Amino acid sequence: LEIYNKEYYNTPVYYAALTPDLFDSRMGFDDVGRGNSKGIEFFLQKKYSNNWYTTLSYSNSRSLSEDPREWKNGSYARTYDYGQVLTFVGGYKLRFRKYNWYNALRADRVLKNLLYLPIMPSDILEISFRYSYLGGRPHTKRHYEPTYRRWSYDDDWNTERYNYYSRLDIMILRRFNFNKINIITFIDLQNIFNRSNEWEKMYLEDGTTEMAHQYKRLTIGGIIIEF
Repeated sequence: LEIYNKEYYNTPVYYAALTPDLFDSRMGFDDVGRGNSKGIEFFLQKKYSNNWYTTLSYSNSRSLSEDPREWKNGSYARTYDYGQVLTFVGGYKLRFRKYNWYNALRADRVLKNLLYLPIMPSDILEISFRYSYLGGRPHTKRHYEPTYRRWSYDDDWNTERYNYYSRLDIMILRRFNFNKINIITFIDLQNIFNRSNEWEKMYLEDGTTEMAHQYKRLTIGGIIIEF
């Protein structure tokens, strides 16, 4: 468990962001940034024993920067100010080689071929999962200028937020051990909820916008041979 309150000084800020010109595109930085981050972090881990393992981490924080522009007062949310972040990982292993019925099945010339079916047991069967949650990421609203056919940033920084991120992945891994090689088959089920997690809003040249999303539900399978 960690509780923190950190102050930041002399962080880099774009030169172009320090002027009232909405179309200023100068390169380079000035070290006039100041900010504060405070929050709490919790981490819990159970290492592999008794066939299972798990890791849980959670943080709740607030990260702000002072507005460096001379004509503005106050503060704004930093780009990585997600608020709440949760990661939960776990898995369970079954070792069927310690059971007599499985060894008898594996020794049979005909029935042993059934073990390669996805629904059958294996020498070692591992089922694991990973769940991730992040609060909405801040971003600055933009306005389209028809005269110039260009987008400009709003004068108030990071007042908008993307929707929260949520994703659950499950992997089923089956291992077969032989005298000279090991064969591993896996099925990786990503984004079980089939959620459309927002990545970034795209600002198009014609003045319209589109939301770019991350991958939705995706199933990956494969075979690994170890020598």
